[in-house]
Amino acid sequence: MILFIKRIIKFGLISGMGFICDLLAYFLFLSANFDPFNANILSSALAVSFVYMVAGRFIFIENKLTLVKYIFWLLYQLINIILFSFTISMLVKIGIHPIISKLIIIPFSFLLNYMAMKLILNKA
Repeated sequence: MILFIKRIIKFGLISGMGFICDLLAYFLFLSANFDPFNANILSSALAVSFVYMVAGRFIFIENKLTLVKYIFWLLYQLINIILFSFTISMLVKIGIHPIISKLIIIPFSFLLNYMAMKLILNKA
């Protein structure tokens, strides 16, 4: 239980750094007139690669990072990013600001990403 709590806190910190990169890139893409869907895909792709490399190295250290595991992570994230980008687009269409829409999805994304990384690194 203590190991789980330590891992979730570390994952939260690393994900927080990834989130800051994600949000900054998202804001920059929106400023460059990208639509929210594409801005989220690009900013999220940067963030998920960062989180995989850093979390895999410092949290799930007993599991070797491999190209196969990274490909599984990217495939999972591709589906995840598309679904969350669609969700952001729907939230924007109903009148929620794009940045607020992005913030709404973060807790759900965090939890799913932790579970997926643990599964992929332990099983793939």
